[in-house]
Amino acid sequence: LAIFVAATVLLWNLADNWSKDGIHSDPEVETIRIFSYIGIGVSVLYTCVILVMRERIQLAIGVVKESARAMDSMKLIVLVPVLQAAGLVIFMVFWVIYCFFLASSGDVVIHTASYEYNSVEYAYSYRTFTYQPSIRYAFLFMLFAMFWTSEFLVAIGQLVIALSFSAWYFTKVKSSIGSGTVLWAIRTTIVHHLGTVAFGSLLVAIVRTIRAVVAYFQRKLKKTHNKVAEYALCCVQCCLGCLERCIRFINKHAYIITAIYS
Repeated sequence: LAIFVAATVLLWNLADNWSKDGIHSDPEVETIRIFSYIGIGVSVLYTCVILVMRERIQLAIGVVKESARAMDSMKLIVLVPVLQAAGLVIFMVFWVIYCFFLASSGDVVIHTASYEYNSVEYAYSYRTFTYQPSIRYAFLFMLFAMFWTSEFLVAIGQLVIALSFSAWYFTKVKSSIGSGTVLWAIRTTIVHHLGTVAFGSLLVAIVRTIRAVVAYFQRKLKKTHNKVAEYALCCVQCCLGCLERCIRFINKHAYIITAIYS
């Protein structure tokens, strides 16, 4: 709000100065004046929005304060994203190695071609890899495995954090909550809720894999210049993107409900 008010005042003063210096034309002064009016309108609207949503804003401030208190009690929780990143890095090392093995398992085909330069024809050869359908399906499976594993690690972190904060919120004696609560949340997730995490991440991984296949066909269709098919696949990609966001939203709240009600 202060930024809008300051910008409006500066524009108003600038319009007054331009109207007196005799250098700028009247249309230029009027343009700056119009922008200052727009700034006044935006400032008034923003003030009204703040007044209407003041209870929501106070609630958000309260939630942030409680979250800060919980994080101060459970300092180990800041390491959860680090553990997720470390797990993903370890997985990606093996995943890249397997992908290199798959990429080198194709059949080498030597092609010959020629070109003419200064009425002289030159021949050259180049090599390409051709892959059997089973290898292509293996690549698709590796892509699906990457999606599922990454989403699985993200879901574990979400459930661990949800369990930690729910334990802190529903415990009357806050002094009994500490970094051990985070360890309890990790153990509870691994022992009791891995199925929930795996199923939720599986749904997202399936949709992401389908989106990757659709994106592959989109790149292929660009060479055919079939605009109708391109627009159709764009619509499919948009719908799949909306579906993925909906599943992520439902998953996140499902993990919170699981953390509260087990």
